[in-house]
Parts: sequence; structure tokens; C-alpha cells
Amino acid sequence: MSYLKRHRDGQESSNARVKEDEHGLRYGGYEPAYSSKPKSSSWRSYGGGGGRRPRECLNSGMKGFLCTTNMREKECVREAYNILNEFAGDDDDVNKSGSQKMETECDAGAEMEQKDSTLACESEEKSDSKEQELESGTVEETESTSKREDDDEDLDIDAELANELKELKSEKTVRKFQTVDTGVNNVIFIRTTVPDPTELAYRIFDDVTTKKETKSRFLMRLLPIEMTCYANNMDEIRARSKEVLEKYMKTGYNSFRVVVNVRYNGKFGKDQLIKTMAELVSEVNPLNVVDLKNAQYTIAVEVLKSTLCLGVVKDFMKFRKYNLLEAGTPTPPPASEETSKEKNDEQKQPVPQIEVTAEVDMEQQIEEEATAPTNDA
Repeated sequence: MSYLKRHRDGQESSNARVKEDEHGLRYGGYEPAYSSKPKSSSWRSYGGGGGRRPRECLNSGMKGFLCTTNMREKECVREAYNILNEFAGDDDDVNKSGSQKMETECDAGAEMEQKDSTLACESEEKSDSKEQELESGTVEETESTSKREDDDEDLDIDAELANELKELKSEKTVRKFQTVDTGVNNVIFIRTTVPDPTELAYRIFDDVTTKKETKSRFLMRLLPIEMTCYANNMDEIRARSKEVLEKYMKTGYNSFRVVVNVRYNGKFGKDQLIKTMAELVSEVNPLNVVDLKNAQYTIAVEVLKSTLCLGVVKDFMKFRKYNLLEAGTPTPPPASEETSKEKNDEQKQPVPQIEVTAEVDMEQQIEEEATAPTNDA
């Protein structure tokens, strides 16, 4: 068998699209190894072909923790989860609500079992009644009624099952801590269901500063956020911020300071937000005073694109601006008075002057020797 014949036979066997017309002529093309058409993008979407689940974006009406890192977001999220789960106690309202949900689910299961048992009893009673009707000779009249009742029962069961499925779909599993996409590099928001994130963050930093132990390597700042709202509406910002400030500064004589960071938003400037927050604090309580060094409360305002995050924290400078890396590093001991005096004395001592001898130029020396008178022997 020649090479051309074997090559032709191999093409015929490998290609199913080649056909012959009524005259015996072959037509059709060979399928290329790759197609020029773009592949379907259904695999990228969630549920279309094994794609990843889309992450939730930062929106209004959230509370949680704002975390910063240095180009290591994945490791930062892991460390934040570990620290938050370590200090979040088992007596939180979230866990109580979860146990209540479990109890309600158990009660619902018991009720369903009772319904199933009652339905079985009713079916047995109806079967007994059918036997009695067969014996009495009233089968023809009861058949139509029994069919109607069976249809009604089937409809009731189907309706109950449909309602249960709707309830199960509506009940989404809410985690205690969940990351949210901010759209800003090296800035992560962890949404929480803990009722008071500020108190949890204070416990974490109090433990870190007292023990002087670094609990993180990639997680830098861990700032509690009590409120998020849209940054494009100033009326909403004032209304939502006033609710948070009334929680801390409504009574008493309090000192405060405002810290603002704006990322990817050119509409608002730092001065404008500082001025509005100061006005809101004075509206809440006129006795509040600004203190830029040792403020009792620090109002932290973080603007991320079109979302404004607000948090009110204590001991802002003591906890190194809520930076875990700096708060965990031990501070150097203060210098004693004797060592400081010695250093001052050393600085006051005069510096010894070094005499510099001028070098004689060789050419000048040669000229002087040449001009000098010589003594004849």
C-alpha cells in the first residue's frame, strides 16, 4: 500500500465530516485542531460550569472591621479570621440566636413528624371506612368523594412541601465574620454579626499592648466600623453619623479628634469631612471639646470609592492608631538621668584642635636653593 493511499484512508477514518455525493466525488473539509470562535464564558459565571461564587461588595448598612495589609491580602484575611475568632466569646448574641434557630428547627421537625403521623392515622381510618362502605354496598357513591379527598390531600402535601422549600431557600447561612470586596487594593472589609465590633477590637488591642505579643504578620490595621453609608449623599452621611455619635458623646464632657482617609473618591476632601463631623459632635453635645493630642474619642472616617465607613474608638494613640504590628512591639525603656547627664557632658566637651602642618612646595624649595649665594672654597 502506497503512502498516499494510507494517508487518504487515515483521513477518511479520522474525519467524519467528509462525505461523497451521488457521483462519487468527495466534498467537505477537515475539522481544525482549534476553533477560531471564542469559547463560551458560562464556566466563569457562578452555576454555569463550576465557576467561583461571586463575592459580596461593600454596601450601605454594614458593620465590621477595616483591615489593611501590604500586598498580602490572602494571608491578611486568614490572620484576621484567626484573631477575631480567638477573642469573640461563645456568649455573643449571635451564638444565642444560632441556638435559638436550631431549637426552632427541631420544633419544626417535631411538628412535621406529628403531621405525618396524623396523616397516616387519617389514611388508615379512611381505608377502614372504605372497607365498611364496600361491605354495605355504597362503593359507587363513595369513590367520587374519596378521589376528591385524595386529590385535596395531595394538594395540601404539595403546598406544604413547596412552602418548606421556599423557607429553606430564604434562610441563608450567615457567618459571624465574612470578607467583603472593597474594590481598593490592600484594604479589606470583614463584615460581622457581632453586636459591638468596637468592644471586640478594644479587647484585642488591650491584650496585645499588655502582653506585647505580635499576633499578626501581614495584618496591619484592624479598625472597627460601626456604620457604612453612601458617600455621595451628604444628608444621609449627617443623619447616619449623628446616630453613631449620640451613642458615645451625648452626655458628659468629652474630648474628641477626627481622622479622615479618602481613597478613590475625588468628590469629598478631608477638610470638608472633618468640618461636618465637628459640627455634628457640637450638635449632639455642645460641651464636647477638640483635643488633637490626648483625645478621649477618635472619630475615624474611611471613604472607599462611593462608600463611607465610620467608627468611634478609644485610646487611638495608645494602641498605635489600631495597628497590630506597632502595638505588639515592645517599647524601649526610658533613659535614666545619669546616662542623659553623661551624654550632655560629652556633647559639651570642647573638640581638640588638630594642628595642620603645611607642606612645602618642592618647586619653591628648589628655586630658593638656586637663588641662594654659594661660598667659594
